[in-house]
Amino acid sequence: MTAPDVEVDGDTHNDQSRDGKRTAGLEARGYRVLRCTNADMMMELDGVLLHLGVALAAAPQPDPRLAGKKDQRV
Repeated sequence: MTAPDVEVDGDTHNDQSRDGKRTAGLEARGYRVLRCTNADMMMELDGVLLHLGVALAAAPQPDPRLAGKKDQRV
């Protein structure tokens, strides 16, 4: 199952190469990285929540028949 990781990038955030490395590392560990800006969190929270809801709804769900197995995606 892919676990969500929400990254909120602040106003002084400007190191996209570091983001790429961090994202790759998290994805290698089974996380799905979702990014938004601090400004979006403060001014467009409804849109951020909608984006997160859509992403979570589209995420693969565990198959209860495979409980205890390594890969449980359906």
